[in-house]
Amino acid sequence: MTEDQATAAPAAEVERIKTTVTDVVREASAIAITTDEELQVAAEFLRVRVKAVLKEIDLTFDPIVRRAHETHKEALAQKARHAGPLLAAEKALKRVIGDYQAAEKRRLAEERRRLEAEARETAERERLAEAERLEAEGHTEEAEAALNAPIIPEAVPVREAATVRGVSTRVVWKFRIINADLVGRDFCSPNEPAIASLVGKMGEKAAGIIGGIEVYQDTVVSSRAG
Repeated sequence: MTEDQATAAPAAEVERIKTTVTDVVREASAIAITTDEELQVAAEFLRVRVKAVLKEIDLTFDPIVRRAHETHKEALAQKARHAGPLLAAEKALKRVIGDYQAAEKRRLAEERRRLEAEARETAERERLAEAERLEAEGHTEEAEAALNAPIIPEAVPVREAATVRGVSTRVVWKFRIINADLVGRDFCSPNEPAIASLVGKMGEKAAGIIGGIEVYQDTVVSSRAG
């Protein structure tokens, strides 16, 4: 049996089921209920006719679904076995690259701050020296102006962090919750599974306990074959 045969039903069987489904759907669409007798007929059609065809479809296609699922799982497992070590190595290497570049950016920023502070100190010394020279030469007003002039340090040339072709880094903000009770209401979601569970047990009374919900009834029709 080929892989295609293992994951497909016989064409003749599929065609027969298609015809049967079309007939049953047409019959079901034509059913109207205006009396108790017609209700019984509709229920019998649902219980016997529809359920029988659904069972036939299950018997025909479920084995194919199982085989396809098993094939899919095996393919994913094989892929994971081969890709897993590489993905782990990629993640580790990206972390090493990110750590280095983050550290390098911090180092260069610190170097820039140090050099800018040195340039400012140099400019301040030069301003004081100029004021002292002017004062010594008797230019009192010019000396005062020199002391009050803004300090303009020389531009500091600092190289940027190295980049490499095909690899880029970016800074992203993340978070971790340290106290869920302090998280704002706008950032919280109702626990719908827990609400549904309580409503299923308590019905209308659940609304008073939970608050902010409306409890209503929905009619669910079920049937069993035979």
